[in-house]
Amino acid sequence: MKRSLLTTTTLLLIASFAVALPSQTAIAQPSTKQLQQQTASNTRSGAVGVLYRYFNAIAAGDYQVAYDLLTPQYQAAVPYQEFVRMYQEYIASIRIRSVEALPNVSGGDRREYRLQFNVSYIKPFPLGNGRVPELFVLTNPADSEGEWLIDGMAPGQ
Repeated sequence: MKRSLLTTTTLLLIASFAVALPSQTAIAQPSTKQLQQQTASNTRSGAVGVLYRYFNAIAAGDYQVAYDLLTPQYQAAVPYQEFVRMYQEYIASIRIRSVEALPNVSGGDRREYRLQFNVSYIKPFPLGNGRVPELFVLTNPADSEGEWLIDGMAPGQ
């Protein structure tokens, strides 16, 4: 009886080491950098949060998520395929370094920001000074259910 119990216990112990647990296989763990970016984008809300979500989506190649953060008027001016090409062919990587709110002279439903980036370019950006625009205008349209949307961008000075 003792031998049988010892054999069963030994076999269970060996089996527990030999069988890989599902959580140890096929689940990719996010890198520290990805966790920091996710945390940063999750802790920022309002217009600034939209800017972080926009550029995190661009960095991840999730262009539809980024495009959905543009106002319908902006989307009408820049078709989706052109939008994708604008980032895909020119930007290897991008991360917001800082966001500065500019004085709000136009009203409560409009915000303007100057952004600084860490950018790696494939080739010079096709607009303005060859760099990603630094000035962003966000609006809170009545039909966006409280969500700020990007309504314009321009090169910095």
